[in-house]
Order: sequence, then structure tokens, then C-alpha cells
Amino acid sequence: MADLKLFMVILGAVPPGRHTEQHDVFFGIGPDLASLKNAMQEFWSGVKIHIDSWREISIVNGYKLNITERTELQETVSPDDVKLFFINLGGYKPEDMEEYHYKVISATKDKSAAIAEAKATTFFKHTGFKGARSH
Repeated sequence: MADLKLFMVILGAVPPGRHTEQHDVFFGIGPDLASLKNAMQEFWSGVKIHIDSWREISIVNGYKLNITERTELQETVSPDDVKLFFINLGGYKPEDMEEYHYKVISATKDKSAAIAEAKATTFFKHTGFKGARSH
């Protein structure tokens, strides 16, 4: 088996009938980014997509990621193990019509710990105000 890697990709597209570019987050596993081209097109079918940004996720919170076949994984995962979470924070600035986003990849034992980690970020603390809280 080739060395598999986890990729996080920000895809962009202008869907028919829209005035602005829209974005979505794609996660894929493969030996390289190019190997995920068809999966990305299937993920967001019906529009011409492009890659705005991407990163290989190899270490999170000091934990090294190892990609294994599902059959191997099923034998080793415990409910108490650290799990990988993706949190997409949204926030606002006064007098600005934009919703800003900050993406957090977290390795914690449960979702509530991942959310607490995300809420501790500078982004979460400083992109919200009365009537338009960070979320």
C-alpha cells in the first residue's frame, strides 16, 4: 500500500445563478493531492471547481496521524482514544457585511473538548459582538 495522507482542501466555485464565489471544505485520503481530483469533482458536482488552498494534515495537537486500512483500525480503536475533529468557526466584525471563518483541526477525546479548544482561539474571542456572536 502506498503511503496514504490526509488532505484538507478548500474548494471554490461560482455555481450557476450566483453572484459570488462559494467555498466548501473537502477531506480526502490518498498518496498525493492529484490522486483526489475525481473525488473532489464528485464531492461538488455540477460546477467548475478550483482549489483555493490545501494542506496535508500529518500532526495535530502533537499527535502524528497514521492512515491505516479500515479493517486494521476496527481492531484497535477504543472509545477512550483521541479522535480527530474539524470545527469551522464563524464570526463577525461591526459594520462589516462579511462572515469570517476560521478552521480548527483538533485531536481530543470528545467533541466537547474540541469545541472548547476552538472557543479558546483568538478568532472566537475577537470576531463577535452583541447581536452577532461568534459561532
